[in-house]
Amino acid sequence: MMLPCIRRIAETLTGDPDAWSEGINHDNGDRTLGEYGWIDNCEEGFVPDGGFIWMATDLHDGRRIVLDALLDDGVCFIAEAQRSGPPWVLEQQWGHTPWHRARMPRTADQVQQLTDAVVAWISHSSPDAPVAEDPERTAATA
Repeated sequence: MMLPCIRRIAETLTGDPDAWSEGINHDNGDRTLGEYGWIDNCEEGFVPDGGFIWMATDLHDGRRIVLDALLDDGVCFIAEAQRSGPPWVLEQQWGHTPWHRARMPRTADQVQQLTDAVVAWISHSSPDAPVAEDPERTAATA
């Protein structure tokens, strides 16, 4: 369900629907940068029991978009615009969406709504704009 979304985001950002990759490259500083209010459940902070799926667009004009699915008893999605890395700087964040059971219609709707918000932001933002200092950088939760 995430593949069409990351392809759409990549095409909007770079013009190429195949300009994305899956998996975290810790050596490249890949990580989630936003504050999501997760409750720590181990020494590393919050680690979802079922893991996560990390997808990121290729870098374009100093910016990339990360789409992440966190798997626990359910699934929720987040997206971030990161730039100038590594080290990466958070430019914008979306989500997290409410937790829902995976593979349910509402879950697909959530990741689609999140994707719509990211695509709209890319279409109306400038990569040369300064990173907002406001801690409330979140868009409406999907």
